[in-house]
Amino acid sequence: MNFISKEQNNKFNSIVNVKNNNINIKNIINHTIINVIYEINKNTIFSDYSCCVNEKNPKKITIVLLLKHFFKDFGITQKYVHLDIEFEDEYESKIVVHATTAKNNPKILNNMFEKCDLVLIDDVKITCNIKTPHDISFESTINFNIVNEIPDYIEKMACTIINKIFLRTKQFIENMHI
Repeated sequence: MNFISKEQNNKFNSIVNVKNNNINIKNIINHTIINVIYEINKNTIFSDYSCCVNEKNPKKITIVLLLKHFFKDFGITQKYVHLDIEFEDEYESKIVVHATTAKNNPKILNNMFEKCDLVLIDDVKITCNIKTPHDISFESTINFNIVNEIPDYIEKMACTIINKIFLRTKQFIENMHI
């Protein structure tokens, strides 16, 4: 099952529908969903994670995700993602999530990221279309900031990793019972 498709160079789209009549999915579209994504992928995709919720505005968070060292055998440096994320309630039926590479938040970084390369992300926009509190469509656009062209095999692997994250998150939420 593929959720992600390439729209153009460095730009990817996805649509994931999630339905679970046992929980109010809308209630976890905040920093909780980021924690869930990390927890269900920490053994295969992520090595470490840190989240800092903005004290003045809890709808703004900064995260750091250290990816597993997938390309170690090829001599490619381990990667991490450092994002500023904002959750915006636009209407009763829509939540929009914006994320960009964090410009500055040194208190969340630690020494383990010194020898890693930052994955630059220009923009992530996730529109959560709320059909019902139990049925939500997540429409995502991810724009990477890649100056040099990357080999096709690395791009395909990155798409596979993102797709796996979406699939595992979808399956986890759909199987939750509270």
